[in-house]
Amino acid sequence: MRPGGALVLYECDNDRLVAATVKELLIRGYNLGPIRLRHAGGKSSVLKKSESIPARSQVNPDYILVLIDHDPQGEWPHRYARIKQEMKQGGRDTYYYSDSVAGAKRVILILSPRLEEWLLNLCSIRRGVNPDTLPGHTT
Repeated sequence: MRPGGALVLYECDNDRLVAATVKELLIRGYNLGPIRLRHAGGKSSVLKKSESIPARSQVNPDYILVLIDHDPQGEWPHRYARIKQEMKQGGRDTYYYSDSVAGAKRVILILSPRLEEWLLNLCSIRRGVNPDTLPGHTT
């Protein structure tokens, strides 16, 4: 039996806020069934887990959304170089790659340059927040 729904995988605890926001947007905008969030470690771990999840009987989503940082200066795991080469521009500071894994539609959302900067940029655009005034922000 296929539980369906969607699974949102994210890299680190800092990404949980973005994952939770994405979950709320998906609940409001789409009828996907239950949406689960799962922390999966670094970029390599998240991508690897996104390939193995559909094979498990207890978690068998129809959709898998993977949130990762672009980290343009960092190295991508060699095994996933194809994703970096084939990703498409999705919007300002976002890229995406989509495919299917064991019958589930997988979308990899790549936030650029890194999640933290992406969030700061989004806040400054949407709410007029000046990132330079936030505690602990360094330029």
